[in-house]
Amino acid sequence: MGFSIGYFICGFTACAIGLIIGSAWTIHLFAGKYLVGELRVDRSDADGPFCFMALKPDCGDFISKDYIMLKVKREDFLPRK
Repeated sequence: MGFSIGYFICGFTACAIGLIIGSAWTIHLFAGKYLVGELRVDRSDADGPFCFMALKPDCGDFISKDYIMLKVKREDFLPRK
């Protein structure tokens, strides 16, 4: 009953592949269900960062949902001097 490093490497590789596939599937599942638009962050003004929410046309009635997801985009609308 000896320990073989080959079994350890195979088991570790199988767990890593399963973790990657499971994470990708979960992100795909939740992004399709909860993603309703974008949160745009503008840091070009001296007054501080401003946030703008842009909703998708097909977002539906997200007010009744408990959780939503917004994709964050950093966009500077004014050029820096």
